[in-house]
Amino acid sequence: MIVATLAYLIPYLASVLYQLKLVMTGETYDIMKGSRVRDGIITILALIYSIWVIKTGTADMNTFILGIALYVFGIILYPLWMRKKA
Repeated sequence: MIVATLAYLIPYLASVLYQLKLVMTGETYDIMKGSRVRDGIITILALIYSIWVIKTGTADMNTFILGIALYVFGIILYPLWMRKKA
């Protein structure tokens, strides 16, 4: 169960970091004024949550290694899978 939680929290952390980048640079905030502050607050809360859950969920190294192995296999197998479909 913990490995499954880690499996969805790493992409969640990546998307939070990208949202933080957007909030800091202001790239997509031309139309609605004030939404950048609100999104920044939500992004900081999401970042704290995801780091907290990853840290507490991976208290032992075995769980952490298994969770990271899922992504390594995906990174290796995805190009091979897509090459066979093309």
